[in-house]
Amino acid sequence: MGMRSTWYRLYSDYLAPTRMQDYRDLLREFIDHGYETHSIISFWRSLNSGSDISAGRHLILRHDIDLDCGAAKMMHDIEQQVGARSSFYFRLCTLDVDLMKQIEQSGSEASYHYEELATLIKRYRISSADEVADIVKEAQSLFAVNYRMLKEMTGLPLASVASHGDFANRAVGIPNHYLLQSQDLRDCLGIEVEAYDSKLMAPVVARLSDGLYPMWWNPISPKDVLKRGDSVVYILTHPSRWRRNIVLRFGEDVNRVVEGLKYRLPLSGRNL
Repeated sequence: MGMRSTWYRLYSDYLAPTRMQDYRDLLREFIDHGYETHSIISFWRSLNSGSDISAGRHLILRHDIDLDCGAAKMMHDIEQQVGARSSFYFRLCTLDVDLMKQIEQSGSEASYHYEELATLIKRYRISSADEVADIVKEAQSLFAVNYRMLKEMTGLPLASVASHGDFANRAVGIPNHYLLQSQDLRDCLGIEVEAYDSKLMAPVVARLSDGLYPMWWNPISPKDVLKRGDSVVYILTHPSRWRRNIVLRFGEDVNRVVEGLKYRLPLSGRNL
């Protein structure tokens, strides 16, 4: 990482002001342009019902809660004020059961941001895609245990789930949603759709994700999408990027360094 990229990262994570008003303005602009907002599951069910998606304008909103539940609540409050629906996906380390229930009761969706494959890749210090085959069944079993636990804990349907991205997945070139290639596993657990499913993404004309300063959006800005009037827009945000929280961010950065160092250590006596 070059000096400029390092500075952009530091500014984004530690110095940038809270941008929740920008998020409110973003939603209002899309709604004013005639977009109907959706959670992942509401869009999926609309798609499967045979509705003519091309007949209107649709905005799919997804939030990955990697770090800051407080920021997620702020985004949800804004969506309630403007009448928007969305999906919030929580990791095991960011669970907020009360917030998840509030989100679901409001007509939006709260569910699981899973990472079991990455967890085992790091545990067993796996460094190549070829080795991943040895742990897939264990990762699927772990996913099923965690998913059922979360479902029982929250009382929520968890009808859709979304894969988390980790440095371990990038190291071996295999994402966490590789686990859910198994339709039997989905049927057994009652999962209707995974956020990266090709059928879900097929009607999407523009897919945007929030980024780091100075390019707050990838690959293009929402304003460019609005100018084009794309019929189906999918926006992924990470609420921790929209509110400065130095304590949480520093703790996460330390944890990443520690995990990275452990991952590079040799593991003796591995028995898969």
